[in-house]
Amino acid sequence: MNHKRLRRLYAEQKLQVRRRGGRKRAMGTRAPMVLPQAADQR
Repeated sequence: MNHKRLRRLYAEQKLQVRRRGGRKRAMGTRAPMVLPQAADQR
């Protein structure tokens, strides 16, 4: 069922259309990557 038809049906029943959640974004700052001090450390 498409979103326009769903909205119309919800409006006839006097219901609220549930909103979809948005994209989740990273919280806070990230720690910098530790640089390897010698060979074969990563």
